[in-house]
Order: sequence, then structure tokens, then C-alpha cells
Amino acid sequence: MKRRDFLKGTLASAGLVATGMLPGKGKAAPSNKSGNTFGNRKQGVDFYKIDAFSHLVPDAYSAWLSSNGLPNSLAAYAAAVPEHHDPVARVKMMDDEGIAVSIIFPQPDLESLGPAYPAYATEAAYQINKAMSDICVAYPGRFKFAALLPLNADTDAAFGEAAGMPGMVGIGLNTGPLATPPDDAFHKHVYEIAVANDIPVWIHFNRGANVPDFKGPAEFISYDFIWVNFGFLFDGSAVMMRIVIADVFKNYSGIKIIVHQRGNLIPLFKDRIRMHFEAFQGIFPPPVGMPPNFDIDYAMTQFQNFYVDAICSGEDTDLLTRSVNFFGADKVMYATDAAYSPRGGRYTAEMSRDSALGLQVTNKDLQGIFANNIRNLIPDEFWNH
Repeated sequence: MKRRDFLKGTLASAGLVATGMLPGKGKAAPSNKSGNTFGNRKQGVDFYKIDAFSHLVPDAYSAWLSSNGLPNSLAAYAAAVPEHHDPVARVKMMDDEGIAVSIIFPQPDLESLGPAYPAYATEAAYQINKAMSDICVAYPGRFKFAALLPLNADTDAAFGEAAGMPGMVGIGLNTGPLATPPDDAFHKHVYEIAVANDIPVWIHFNRGANVPDFKGPAEFISYDFIWVNFGFLFDGSAVMMRIVIADVFKNYSGIKIIVHQRGNLIPLFKDRIRMHFEAFQGIFPPPVGMPPNFDIDYAMTQFQNFYVDAICSGEDTDLLTRSVNFFGADKVMYATDAAYSPRGGRYTAEMSRDSALGLQVTNKDLQGIFANNIRNLIPDEFWNH
């Protein structure tokens, strides 16, 4: 079947939300030893693929940072990895992996401007969003992007500019030690904007090696990639917890929030989270703990409102199965995190693909994971402009 014909049949179908995947029912069979049909599908060629979470450092934005004497924390990596800044190289990677469209979370994030952030944030947001939009125009149909916004008095105006740029399909927010909490007033206003325009919010992390792992006179940095391997998982889990406790999903009805790394630590340690809520409820008052009347069941249910990507840094159907069981197959989306893996992002593209193909879910669910779930979150007026 031709790709365009398959796209008509799968992406035009609305309401692909009920999957029949019940918690605890899915079991991983990554090596297909049982001989069942699950995990024995062709290597993704059957499925139209949208990369729901990837990265690019636009050359035009890097040049603007340099011209203003501003830091570019990813300059060295972008220079060493063409797929991280060169759209020609990225399209080649996409073609190699059978990816039709990549949704880009632009980098570097605004908060990494450091002390210059308040003065330059608004102009930096315009520059990076414009650079991404220009790439979308130059490569029609291959790229979309999440707009970065300054979390200040100019947020509304910056969104108005970004919303008019071709290729913009949502909003990107950064979290971590260099960012303000995801439940502060500026973030809540972004949630209002997202709901009013029915667009998703992508959440990424801005922890760097400059955030030390320990206190001490000689501790100035994070060692041994601890900040990447473990810090990002903490940051993503922390932002999910703060959003749930702030009741964002109730207060901003219809909000669509996409988090990285299969939902971070939440699906893996859901029972640990519940246990500590129960063990210490009423003993440690807020903000350290929870009040005596805290509704634990309600809070745990709220975690399931997040949408998550299927990033697997290895072929790991077991972990992805946990995410599918916890969030539902309709809330999991194929992604590569390109270009942050060997061979310019091809490694994670293949690992995410193979991990998804090993799931014991229906082909309809896989069509959702590979493309329909993310496509259904984005209104046509944004996707098509």
C-alpha cells in the first residue's frame, strides 16, 4: 500500500481513543519465543510513522546567539553531529528510518541563556521559532515544531507570533533546575493558552552537567553522565508530580501534555508512589507531604492523563509495556529523541520502533502509537499550515 493511501485511511479516522488495552493485560515478548503474531511484524515498514519528539538546533538561531554573545550549550554537539543541525542530514536519517514527519522540540532552550534570560527571552523565542518555521517551509510536510515561549509578560504576544508561523503545532516547555516550577503562574498561563487553542504542550528538561550531584567544596559539576542518565528521569517525574498535585488536568480541562521517556519513573514506581502517600499521609504536612484528607486514588488516576513518547534507549518492550498498561495505548507515541543517539538518532529510532513492534497490542493500537495518537492531538488548522 502506498504511504499516501495508508495515510488517508489511518490519519483521517477521528476518535481513535478506545484501544481495549487494559492495565495488567499486556505482556512483553521482545524475542517472540512464544511464536505468537505479536512481536513478529515487519520492521515498521507497515506503519506510517510520525516522530513525536525530536530535536534540532537551527543554524540560524545558533548564528543569532553568537552575534549577541549569548551561550549555545549545544554548539559542540551540533557541530559533531550533522543530523542535529542540518535539515538535509536529518531528512536523510528520516528516510533511512521510514519516518514521514518529525516534530521538533527546538534547542537550545531559552532558560540556558542564564543571566541574560530576562533581557533576551522574548527575542530569542522569536528567533528560534522563526528559524524552525523556515525549515518547515523549506521541507514541506517533513517537519513540524513546538514553539518555545518566554515565561514573562510577553508570553501572549510571543504565542501570537508563533501561532502564525507555518509548522507550529504546539508549545514546548522546559523543566529542571534551570527552570521555574511547572505549577507557577507563568506556566499556568501557558496551559490556558494551550487549552484555548486546543494544542499540545511538550515538556523537556534543561538539567546540564553544570548542576552538581553533591554538595562539597570540590563539587562543581555532575560526573559520569549522571545528569543525563538519572537527572532527566528525576526532572520529568518531578514535573509530573507537581502538575498532578496542582490539579492542572482538572483546572485546565482538555489540556494535552506530552512528557518524555515513556513517562519517566511514574509507571515503573507507581506502587512506591502510592505506598509513600499512604505511609506518611497526615504525618508530614504540605509542602513536604500531604494533608490528612489527600485523595490518593484521585491523584494516581490523574497521572494517567499525560501523553508519553515511546523513547527507548535500548530495545526494551518490557518497560514500554509498563507505560502502555499505565497510560493506555492511545496515549503512547513513537519518537526518536534524535539526534541524541548513535548514528544521528538512528539508534533510538530503531530501538523505539522495535520496542513498539514487540508489544502485545493490535495493529490498530500500533497505528495509533506510530502516528495516529500524536496526529489526533493536533488540530487540522495547525497541522496543515
